[in-house]
Amino acid sequence: MHPYYKWNTFADAIWGISASNYSFIQSIVGVLLLASGLVNMKLLAPDKVMGNLKTMWTRMIHSKILFWVFLLPWPEAVFKQFGMNFPRKTFNQVLMIVVILFSVYAKQHRDWAVLQKAKKR
Repeated sequence: MHPYYKWNTFADAIWGISASNYSFIQSIVGVLLLASGLVNMKLLAPDKVMGNLKTMWTRMIHSKILFWVFLLPWPEAVFKQFGMNFPRKTFNQVLMIVVILFSVYAKQHRDWAVLQKAKKR
C-alpha cells in the first residue's frame, strides 16, 4: 500500500478510520460523487432556472472539480522529483474544509440566482 493512502482522508485524521481496503472504497465513492455531480448539473438545468446568472455558478462547479484533482497522488510525485515530502495529511484537511465551504457558497449562489430569475417573471 502506498504511504499516502493512510493519510488520504479527512475522516482518517478526525476519527482515526483506517482499513486495508479504504483506498478502494474511497475510489468508488469518489467516482459516484463525480457521476452524481455531473447528473445533478444536467438535472438542475441551470439555463432554465438561473438564466444569465448561471455563469458564476458554472465557474464555481468547475473550480470544485479542480480542487478535487489535488486529492489525486500527483502532488507527491512532483514533490518527490524535487526531493521533498508532500504534507498530504495537512493538505487534505485544509482542502476538505475549503471544498465544504466552497460547496455551501455555490449552493447559496445557485439559490440566489434562481430567486433572482423568479423575481424577473
